[in-house]
Amino acid sequence: MIICIVSRIVTSIFYIEDIDSLRFFLSAIDFNILEGRPHFPGYPVYCFILNVISFITGSISISFSLIGAFSIFSIIYFSNKIWHLKFKKKSYFLIFLIIFNPFLWIMSNRYMPDILGLSLLTISTYYFLVFRKYKLKKSYLILAVTIGFLAGVRISYLPFVIPFIYYFVKQKEIKFFLYLSLSILIWLFPLILLFDFTDLWQIFIRDLNGHFFNWGGTIYSNEISIAKRLYKMFEFLLVDGIGLWKNDRTIFTLINSIILLIMFIYFFTKKIQFKKINFKPSIIKISICSIIYILWVLFFQNIYYKPRHIIPIILVLIFIISYIFERCNNKNNLLHLILTICFVISYLFVSIKLNIDHTQPSAISQIKSHFKKESSKNKLVIFTEPLMKLYFSKQLEQKNIKIYPYEKLNPDIIKYYHNLNYTIYSTKQLYLNKDNLTDTVVFYHNPYVNRLWSTLKIFKYEKN
Repeated sequence: MIICIVSRIVTSIFYIEDIDSLRFFLSAIDFNILEGRPHFPGYPVYCFILNVISFITGSISISFSLIGAFSIFSIIYFSNKIWHLKFKKKSYFLIFLIIFNPFLWIMSNRYMPDILGLSLLTISTYYFLVFRKYKLKKSYLILAVTIGFLAGVRISYLPFVIPFIYYFVKQKEIKFFLYLSLSILIWLFPLILLFDFTDLWQIFIRDLNGHFFNWGGTIYSNEISIAKRLYKMFEFLLVDGIGLWKNDRTIFTLINSIILLIMFIYFFTKKIQFKKINFKPSIIKISICSIIYILWVLFFQNIYYKPRHIIPIILVLIFIISYIFERCNNKNNLLHLILTICFVISYLFVSIKLNIDHTQPSAISQIKSHFKKESSKNKLVIFTEPLMKLYFSKQLEQKNIKIYPYEKLNPDIIKYYHNLNYTIYSTKQLYLNKDNLTDTVVFYHNPYVNRLWSTLKIFKYEKN
């Protein structure tokens, strides 16, 4: 627990790195689903916890990190309990892989609910397996409540638990669905009291259509092929999720990749296979959960741009890697010991490096700071895309700054602001006279920290 808290507090971020993070940050100041703080479905359980902790700590940024720290601890705790169901012991290698996983660590500090959602998903999985094995009634009570709360933290993780729910449908466990309904009503009823039901319903319909058919990054809302989406999913899972090599990454990611490849080859050539485990029904069930979730993400999530959607599969892969290392372990095998030590060192280096990078402002946050500095000397008019407009308008004082989406751009408005001696900025090159272009500035952050807008340019135009 101490390592979880200290590591997350030390790498806390004190800037807003993207538009999704902005919505959750604002929800800690003034929670309002109707105004997109955060966007629908509102993540009410997460936002309630965030508001309580930020009230106690007095720091919204630290509160996100604390939620991430406690979530990671619970993921470790219940992952080891899942491991213990078969092996009757702890896996310290599994603990290491989770606590220092580069992407899970980043997400622990990001202003997002994904890690708390993964925590609830891990708890749900454990109690489902316990109920399957021991038929303890309290197990499905906790399972039902956890799934109900998961719907109020990260509703997009629910496809993973579809086999759990289907199991209780087949068993005709009415009490399970009673507890599930009550746990949902615990957070849904106050939400309806806080906001008018009609307004909530309209927001639900609008955002449901938007997510699937307009801006949600699904197969219906963009023209990216299934093959490209599948490739990106595997890239995010292995490169971002586990810290493996790609041609623009460090030598340590290459070390990770080589060692894992050696372990996998050794595992399968020595025929140390899963069939030797008396855990087959549970493995099949979790495999079905994973396949359902992978299909859900592949077709109905923005997997081409946002690796955070594959977080549950990262944890599944961590279990597989831990199992392979454990099965390949031989106390008399010096090579295995050397490979494990090398993997631990390189894995740790990659994770620490990425999370140090994460403490530095993202490209769009750097631009925001640049605009803020420039506005103290000159009056600015900024043209940008709608999401960036929302990001800037929520964080910049409007006294000396005017912000417009690109669709408002026309020669008359340019002339108007030139005559008022405004400096014109744009996040893409405009059709103005080249003589008016006085500067081009590039902003960058490590794309393996945050894939969104990792490289951005701004163009500065001034009147001759």
